[in-house]
Amino acid sequence: MKKRPCLMPVFLILLTCSHAMADGRLQDTSIDACNALYHENNFEDAIGCYQRLSNSEHSANVLYNIANSYAQLDQPGYSVLYYLRALSLNPGDSDISGNLAMVKDEKGLFPPEKPAILRFFSLLTLAQWSILCLLSAAGYLVFACTRLSRPKNMVLETFVLLLCTILLAAGVFGAGTRYREWQQAVVVKDSRLLVSPFENGASLGSIDQGSLVSPHKEHGDYWYVTDERGRKGWLKAETFESILP
Repeated sequence: MKKRPCLMPVFLILLTCSHAMADGRLQDTSIDACNALYHENNFEDAIGCYQRLSNSEHSANVLYNIANSYAQLDQPGYSVLYYLRALSLNPGDSDISGNLAMVKDEKGLFPPEKPAILRFFSLLTLAQWSILCLLSAAGYLVFACTRLSRPKNMVLETFVLLLCTILLAAGVFGAGTRYREWQQAVVVKDSRLLVSPFENGASLGSIDQGSLVSPHKEHGDYWYVTDERGRKGWLKAETFESILP
């Protein structure tokens, strides 16, 4: 009677190899490996993979995929945070801003409407407002140098000076406004705004994940912040993260 070959060792070898291949994939920190996990809807592992990439590899697309992954895992706080980080690198991307708006709408995150002047200064990025400052200053210097060899024209000089001053002031104010916006933080855990920086402090109300706050000063494990509705109080440091780390 012929003996049947034992298949158990072969099965164990194949099983060990498959686990080794899977572990190797999770430890692979290449963008292609992370994208593969993302497209397979393996969102938790994709997030971990993307976050192990070096800072130089954190492009707008990578941050966008992290934000989408958190949205799929129903974590709106981190989703909003990474959408905003992606927008800081690519502010004109309609896919990023559209998904951000969708997450906010789904979670009922409706901040007060900005005044018209702040909406105007949101039309350009921080870099673009800064460039406007430089161009207006450089433009006036070039004009001032060229007029030395020409007859004086008070009307023209006044117009150019006024125009350059207005552009410079707009650039400075716009850059400052955009800079303050990017210094905000996103609440990543449902939390309470407290009257004092203590665990048993009285509550001023709850703050949902995905809400924006402006940190002012630190005391122990707490930060004094202003939220989007203008409320001021203390939040635990672990409950929010800065847009620009």
